[in-house]
Amino acid sequence: MWYRTPGVCQTTHGALRGAYGVRAGLRHGVQCAGQPQRGRPVIHVLLPLLLLGCESCSGGSRGGGGEGGPEADSGADTAGDTGPVDSGEDCADGCGDDEQGRDRDEDGWTDVDGDCDDRDPGIHPGQPEIPGNGVDEDCDGSLASGVVTLSDGDALWTGSASGYAVGWVVANAGDLVDGTDHAIAVGAPVQPLEAEDDGAADPPGVAALACGSGTGCGVAATISWHDVQDSSVLFGWLADSGWDVDADGVDDLAIGDLLSDGELGVGSGMLWLFRGAIDDHTTINDAWVSVYGNEAYDYIGGSVDVVPGLAGVGSVALCISAVHSYGSHDVADPTPGMIGIWPTAPHGSVLIDDAPIQYVGSDVFGYAGTALTGAGDVDGDGVPDLAVGEPGAGQDGNRAGRAYLVDGPVEPGVWALEDTRILEGTQPGDEAGWRIAPAGDRDGDGYDDLAIAAPITTDSGVYLGTVYVVYGPVPESGALADLSVATLVGELDGDHFGLSLAVPGDWDDDGLPDLAVGAPYYTPYGPYPGATYVFTGALEGTVTATDADAIFVGPHAGDLFGFSMDGGVDHDGDGVGDLIIGAPYSDAGGNVSGRIYLATREGLRWR
Repeated sequence: MWYRTPGVCQTTHGALRGAYGVRAGLRHGVQCAGQPQRGRPVIHVLLPLLLLGCESCSGGSRGGGGEGGPEADSGADTAGDTGPVDSGEDCADGCGDDEQGRDRDEDGWTDVDGDCDDRDPGIHPGQPEIPGNGVDEDCDGSLASGVVTLSDGDALWTGSASGYAVGWVVANAGDLVDGTDHAIAVGAPVQPLEAEDDGAADPPGVAALACGSGTGCGVAATISWHDVQDSSVLFGWLADSGWDVDADGVDDLAIGDLLSDGELGVGSGMLWLFRGAIDDHTTINDAWVSVYGNEAYDYIGGSVDVVPGLAGVGSVALCISAVHSYGSHDVADPTPGMIGIWPTAPHGSVLIDDAPIQYVGSDVFGYAGTALTGAGDVDGDGVPDLAVGEPGAGQDGNRAGRAYLVDGPVEPGVWALEDTRILEGTQPGDEAGWRIAPAGDRDGDGYDDLAIAAPITTDSGVYLGTVYVVYGPVPESGALADLSVATLVGELDGDHFGLSLAVPGDWDDDGLPDLAVGAPYYTPYGPYPGATYVFTGALEGTVTATDADAIFVGPHAGDLFGFSMDGGVDHDGDGVGDLIIGAPYSDAGGNVSGRIYLATREGLRWR
């Protein structure tokens, strides 16, 4: 997504192409006011990198001293608790000559990590809450139980070097690698700072993990950024799997780099398809299909899905977005974004413009295709449908955002998304359509339902975030506020609630699918540990994040836990689907090495 609001850290495409790739862009390409140059929009999905890396913006870094960061230790309540400030006896803010960051009670948690009483080893974020005793054992600001702070033992995989950003994207990958049907595809698109040094280890770019049910994960294959470094910028921005494009009975893999120079210009983007099964000998040269953008700055490779039956009985329906393209459509201003659909899988090298079925967005800088997913059968006609997000669209350019429902079966031709069913965002600037997830049939009426996120909405708070739950059927266009059965609202300002969505399975055994919502900027004790909320059962009306049936919190400040996730596969062997959750800014294996975690239904409040 592309962010154009003055006063928030921004970086241009050109800055991202510095000596150290993205991270150089963070340190040397920041601008803090004004609009991006036309044709080089700023990338809002880089929000974690921009906000945490900004060093020159007005108000200071978000990581310390500025808006949203901790206060200086000078009589201020830096721990953000309700006790005395640090000039008194609040030892969470540092007492006497004890500096912050020490583990005074040797319980494995410091005040920086969120230990709200570092003189008592029985109080820290990893401690279970004991209801009714008047003590906040888990430091979540509440005396109620139900918040689970994950630990190192819940990690499935950790990036092995600084700058990898493992967990930028995660996807269940089925039998993508031999010997398991619990594989996971993980994107790690950020080149490490030492990548240019002779002998430096290859950053993974994309890794495929072989996971056993209840037996953990191991790396089965990696496809490295070094294989495509001459033209690639963010190789591994997209890593998706869990579907069989070539109909050979084995799941396949898609890798995207929407800033790749490709063959037709800077930022045209690329997407590669690999046949499963892959192994440790797989390289970029084994790609079965390479899809290029038509023009510079088409930004192909941000979203992909496979929707069998969308283009008719027996069709594969490979759907790929180019969020800054216009495809074959003759429009006055070629920047709305488009979706290319192939009823059967292409072969070799193709352009997004070669897709026989195209849907084009409605607004300049609308970024149609930011979200792209099979929607199930929303209208109950027996044919799957497609959901597309265009968060930059809106009436009179107000960027309220839109989600489109494209009825299957789709037919060859170039079509306008504004001629499909439109679900309009609620408030100007909400940018609804960032994320869309098929939510299954949550009410048991036989129609599939949808969750549509507006993670930067400011209606109830600054960048609080909102998720609209829309039950099928959806017979006509309308406002999300009117069409949604439930509106889920984030907990704290700046949470970006809804930046990721997933369906874990049926955690409460009521026969209906549940819904998980990520809020990677959740800040309960320090900047951005992140959180994921799980809602079970039927939802109705306005539901706040604190009403979730399970709340998982990242273990360390700055992790951005919940930035990505996927669900529905049983990884722990208990017979119920789980969540895999990315924390790309975790420092567990080095600065911004990244990590992915497993969250299970044992975190439900009532279990």
